[in-house]
Amino acid sequence: MSENVKDLVEQIAAEAEVTMDDPMPEGTVWTRLNRAKSATFSLRLNPDELAGVQDLARAHGVPASALVRGWIVQRLTLSATRRHRRDS
Repeated sequence: MSENVKDLVEQIAAEAEVTMDDPMPEGTVWTRLNRAKSATFSLRLNPDELAGVQDLARAHGVPASALVRGWIVQRLTLSATRRHRRDS
């Protein structure tokens, strides 16, 4: 695994550990997975990136797809919250 990817994965993992008991940010929307229609989104990762995601997911006891989906949803929520604050 390249050092940049490894460092990034370790940084994200450390942040997740530190903040795991923090309350969710204001505006966080809770959903029940797979309750609504969903679509498949495909992406390409190089082997080092994929290994990093799989290692981190394994360390947290979750499927890699769930980990990545969580990151995407978290980022979308943060973006929407910032946009809402800016527009208010």
